Amino acid sequence: MTDHDIVNLFEQHHPSSLEQMQALGLNLEFVASGGNRKVYRLGQALAVKIGAPFNGEFHQTANEIKGIQKIYSNPRLESYHKHILPLFYGNADTGVIVTKFYPGEVKREWESDEKFNNLMQSLKSIGINDLFYANFRQDVDGTLVAVDLGFYHDREEL
Repeated sequence: MTDHDIVNLFEQHHPSSLEQMQALGLNLEFVASGGNRKVYRLGQALAVKIGAPFNGEFHQTANEIKGIQKIYSNPRLESYHKHILPLFYGNADTGVIVTKFYPGEVKREWESDEKFNNLMQSLKSIGINDLFYANFRQDVDGTLVAVDLGFYHDREEL
């Protein structure tokens, strides 16, 4: 099954749980767990985030979808695209996001790296909050990518 086929399954069926995704024939490999979401790898190139509701809503997922869309739609923010995960599928009603899988983990030692801290401060200046080393991964070419934008806050000046 291609990545395109997988994204089409999400668009057609809108699965909201690991069990529903498995029923669609998807093989998911657990990657990580955060405060209210779990991340699974789909094939070689995709990741799915499954959120847990808070008071019946998926606030973190909704914020992340909004942030990614805002950043990718603003020509003034094009230089950030390589540092922001792409959104292939996002559903704030089900708490599910499908994005690119990033293989390289960022270690705690990066927190003291000047280049890393400059990127974090720059991302914070466009509304991405609550960043620390665990919110980043490295792409295959070594590019640092923020993989958790769940605390995005819209900046009117953008």
